[in-house]
This record gives sequence, C-alpha cells and structure tokens, in this order.
Amino acid sequence: MGRKRTNHHNLPPRMHLKSGGYYHVSSITPRKWTPLGKDINEARRQWAELETEPVAAEDKSFSVIFRRYMVEIFPALSRQTQHDYIVCGALLEGVFGHLPIDSIRPRDIAEYMRVRGESAKVRANREKALLARFSIMLGRGATQTQ
Repeated sequence: MGRKRTNHHNLPPRMHLKSGGYYHVSSITPRKWTPLGKDINEARRQWAELETEPVAAEDKSFSVIFRRYMVEIFPALSRQTQHDYIVCGALLEGVFGHLPIDSIRPRDIAEYMRVRGESAKVRANREKALLARFSIMLGRGATQTQ
C-alpha cells in the first residue's frame, strides 16, 4: 500500500499535479503517465473516463446490480434499514429483475407505484426509495459501457 499524499489532497486517486498539468498514473507497472490537461474540470472528466471499467451487457440487469449493492453498500446500513431493503428488494426483483437498470423509465416506476399502492401504499413508497438508491450504483459506473 502506498503512502498518503502530502499535498493536493483534493485530487482523486491516481491523479497527480506535475509542472502545472494534471496526469493520470496507471496502477499497473510500469507506471504510465497520461496527460489530462491543465484545467482541473477537464482533467477530472478525462480521469473519470480512464477509471471506469466496462460492464458486460448481461451485468446491467436489476438483479445483478441489486446483488452488487448488497455487497458494496448494504453492510454499512443500520439493521432496520437492512431488513426493510431485503423485503423491498425481493419484491422489486420480481418485477424489474430481468430488465437492464438503465432501461427502467419513470413511467415504469409510476405504474409499479400505482399497482403496488392499491394494496400497500407505505411499502410501495419504501420500495421506490430503495429503487432511488440505485443512483449510487449508477454513480459507480454500474451501467457504463465502452
């Protein structure tokens, strides 16, 4: 494990400022320094492109991303929240499990809420809240393709 940064703490991992320009440094040896430019915003955009890993088409389904969510984020939640998400996740997986996560549209969620709300209005809102949490997974590149 490398040592902590002594300066430029605001830069993401493997991004360095050298001679007024920003660079991405590869994590495999021999290290490759890729210039990202002098503008921090453009450098961060290019850095994000370099850091994202491609995702296979079959790995974009709701079920796969829900299982990934359970491994990466779920353990940090409180026990009650974990229990609620297990119950809600099972119901959502039955409806959206086979669909790619980026093909689920707001109207699909609205239809789900309408049908589910007829029998359990509060539970439907909690299930929608869990579905909204997947924006975290989207932010981690769950549906990026290259």
